[in-house]
Amino acid sequence: MDKEKPAEDPQKRRKKIIVASALAVVLVALGAVSGTAMYYQNRVLPGTTVAGENVSGKTRAEFAKWLESKESATNVTVKIEQVEESRKLSDYGVTIDAKDTQKQVFAPNANFFHRVAGLFNSRSVEPKLNVSKASLEENYVALNEALGSPAVNASVAFKDDEGKFAITKSVLGTGVAKNTLESNLTKVAKTLKSATVTLDSEELLPKIDDERAGEVAAKANAFIESVVAITDEGETISPDVNRRATWVKIETTDDDENPIADPTINEAEVKTWLDEVIANANQPMEPALKNVNSRGEVKAVVEEGQRGFTVNNGEEVFKNLLAALGEHKAFEGTFSYDITEPEVNTRLIADGAENLIYMAAPGEKWIDLNLSSASVTAYEGATPVIGPIPIVPGAPGMETVSGMFKVWLKVPSQTMSGTNLDGSRYSTPGVPWVLYFHGDYAFHGAPWRGSFGWSGPGGSHGCVNMPVPSAQELYEWAPIGTVVASHY
Repeated sequence: MDKEKPAEDPQKRRKKIIVASALAVVLVALGAVSGTAMYYQNRVLPGTTVAGENVSGKTRAEFAKWLESKESATNVTVKIEQVEESRKLSDYGVTIDAKDTQKQVFAPNANFFHRVAGLFNSRSVEPKLNVSKASLEENYVALNEALGSPAVNASVAFKDDEGKFAITKSVLGTGVAKNTLESNLTKVAKTLKSATVTLDSEELLPKIDDERAGEVAAKANAFIESVVAITDEGETISPDVNRRATWVKIETTDDDENPIADPTINEAEVKTWLDEVIANANQPMEPALKNVNSRGEVKAVVEEGQRGFTVNNGEEVFKNLLAALGEHKAFEGTFSYDITEPEVNTRLIADGAENLIYMAAPGEKWIDLNLSSASVTAYEGATPVIGPIPIVPGAPGMETVSGMFKVWLKVPSQTMSGTNLDGSRYSTPGVPWVLYFHGDYAFHGAPWRGSFGWSGPGGSHGCVNMPVPSAQELYEWAPIGTVVASHY
């Protein structure tokens, strides 16, 4: 027979029911907290404020958009005495560091337990700011200039009339200090609300005072007092003090603690001067040129040629010069050279051309203008092919030019005009077969003349007058570039 189970104690049963109910409530609560924590995984936690405004529940994108709109809508009006400037906060150079601010806001979202803890704690986040020193400086300067009495920095510059660096003294100003302006702008920025800031003007000290400018000027003058000399072939080359002054570089900085740096050597300017000296010292090789006949015999030395000299220690001189300048020492340098002997070129001339006024190459066309005999002869090499042609050259006071020239222009017919010796004007239409060889000097036909082969009073205005048929023959024979040897 089965034994009967003893009846359960009613009190114990009640306790079990209570425990089970409590456990169920806890599980439900944990589920609710867990679900809420999951919901806020990528959202701003409840109770979070930025600049005093609740941003709970916003996604990262929504928060970024909200922050951008708040910054864009924040305007600041700065009042100083009679001056009032209203601008966007960002125009003053103060902006919200959106990335860092968002990082702070979403920091508790890093893991589940932090999110759960964050559900039960309120948080206030202050926006992280960025300050553009350049924009702040621009606004600072503009505000103080509008007040009419900005501080003026002492400056250092080379004075040509004094031959040294000197200072222009500073001037005290009245306005708002930059740190005062910055601190008030950042206060407004942290609220993300438009506001009016009223500031009192105060005495402004220049960033660069006379004492500091004087120190810089003295150091700059120490650089230019050093004597610099380069010896080249017995000649001494030295830059004057004005040129040496360009070798000194004085720069201002954005550092409020040291707004003007100690002077330094402007190496680029030193190099430019030295390169100029070297360029003048260098001498290019010029080849010799000799005229030779068909047998290889030298008949004339046209160009003697010249040795070439090229400075080969420029970098060493530059390095030593910089070292001397840096130590405020005198510098004496000497160039050394690579030497190039002249090449010898030869030019073949026609046999017999060595006896003529121009030593032409075989077959080369050229014109012999003999002003003594008042004649023109056309040659190919050393062989006359046209002439001698009688001519009339320029009259006394308007003589035909002499020298070596080349035909540069051909005109079959034109009007020639100019001025007579007595100052009167002349104009001759239809001048035929014009062959220009130097400026306005030309060979041309002269149908108005009855005789040729003479010179003197009654001659031309400088051109070479020729019988028309001869002028045409020469015109048609001579190309542009034909050598013209005009001589007595």
